Amino acid sequence: YNYEYKSISHNNVHLYVGSKRYQAGLYDKNGGHLHPLKLALGLARALAAGGAEIYEESAVKEWVNEANQVRVLTNNGEVTCEKLVLGCNVGMDSLQTSAAQKLAKRILPVGSWVIATEPLGKALANEVLPSNAAVVDMRFILDYYRLSADNRMVFGGGCSYLGKESPSNVKEIMRAKMLTVFPQLADANIDFGWGGLIDISMNRMPDFGYAENNKSVLYAQGFSGSGVVATNAAAGVISEAIIGNTAKLAMFQRIQHLPFPGGKLLRAPVTAAGMLYHRLLDML
Repeated sequence: YNYEYKSISHNNVHLYVGSKRYQAGLYDKNGGHLHPLKLALGLARALAAGGAEIYEESAVKEWVNEANQVRVLTNNGEVTCEKLVLGCNVGMDSLQTSAAQKLAKRILPVGSWVIATEPLGKALANEVLPSNAAVVDMRFILDYYRLSADNRMVFGGGCSYLGKESPSNVKEIMRAKMLTVFPQLADANIDFGWGGLIDISMNRMPDFGYAENNKSVLYAQGFSGSGVVATNAAAGVISEAIIGNTAKLAMFQRIQHLPFPGGKLLRAPVTAAGMLYHRLLDML
């Protein structure tokens, strides 16, 4: 695609990341990092300014096709629309329709956890990330991290394939992982720890298209940890499809997506067992 990356040799990794863990690197000078919550709030403000109505705490139960319209049902009311877009993350199986239940089989809820240290100060922050880059490694069970605007190390990774929410000791778990990369942060306090469930697909590719043959209901899911950027790209593709430009959506629909083996009860433990192999490869 004629996109430029910079190859970083082993001898020069320290100029970008202050860790002895890495053999080499690939630098994307056109990339960046952002504050996901601020992005979400900015999108919400843009929607409201454009005339959209936002209803929080209004969980959808199901939808019903009626003539040329879709009726969306919640516990407290309903909405009628021409097109419905499902952006449910791991909540697809909470919808009481056969189409949603079929789509839910193609994603697996996976826990991902993050910590943030106290502000490190300019000297220590520059030591651990002299490039101030956002970093992700190439392991199957990966680490990802960056510095915040006030020089906190925001370090994420460590995941559960059993669909569980964040453990009570998430700070301790993630601190240990952080110190394998940056032992020089041993004295830094951990001010925050949090996490949530992401929706992974079997092939780790995003899965979006039409939920039904009448093409009145579209969906987007399976962003597999890349959702902060990829969901916005998906929104553009789906928006074009709604107004009749379906070429990009058709391209994504050619990607085959299979259901996870084991059904609703066993898909998580079966996948977790399979992931042990990849964890061993990461360790080696």
